[in-house]
Amino acid sequence: MDGRRWMVFLIALALVSVMICGTSSAETRSGSEDLDEDWYYSIRIDFDEGELMEVSYTVTVTDGPNIDVFFVDSLNKAKLDNDESFNYNVAMSDLNTRYTTKSTTLFVYDTYYVVVDNSDWETMPPMNLENDIVYFDWEVETTVDTPVEDALDLACYGMIAVAIVIVLVIVVVVYLVVRKKKTPPQEGQYPPPYPGPGGQQQPPYQPPQQEPPQQQPYHQPPQQQTPQQQPMPQQPPEEPQPPS
Repeated sequence: MDGRRWMVFLIALALVSVMICGTSSAETRSGSEDLDEDWYYSIRIDFDEGELMEVSYTVTVTDGPNIDVFFVDSLNKAKLDNDESFNYNVAMSDLNTRYTTKSTTLFVYDTYYVVVDNSDWETMPPMNLENDIVYFDWEVETTVDTPVEDALDLACYGMIAVAIVIVLVIVVVVYLVVRKKKTPPQEGQYPPPYPGPGGQQQPPYQPPQQEPPQQQPYHQPPQQQTPQQQPMPQQPPEEPQPPS
């Protein structure tokens, strides 16, 4: 498997880990409301499971007068409904505002409320003898964490990290092996010397050197002697014979 395929495998493994691990129970709600003068609007938040709950909210006035935003528990919400004096979480509340965003972590099981108020509890509506309606947008996000989910998340991410490390080690080993096979041996690279009999260090191995072929002297072929011309033997002249 080459480097590109290993990279695709790692990316797929990371995506699977994101889908499997870290699945926390988060919820987001939002809306747009209009609120008459001397009325309030409450957004309910139930915290009845898990170890803790992270809460954040945003309220934005799009038209109308300023508002008060209170964060209260169930006991003080009941006092508000009965038109009694109540207490609210100061850090999570905002008065005489047109935009607010808050966040906190809850540890006590209860029902909590974000109350948008267009009455005279804190901020007085305009005294113009008219119904000053306020228009606003809101969003509430809650996330519940439990010890079991946290432990599972840690175990899951740990296994994914170990798998990624193993894959990276395999990639490096394969790369080194392939590179070593492709690298031709260089001249002079031979095994180290090994101890000979008696523990004496043997001299390093030297490859046999081929001696260049010796040049043989040039032998001229024997020259053939041309035959010398011998004089033709001269025959003695014939003596005349007497007539018979």
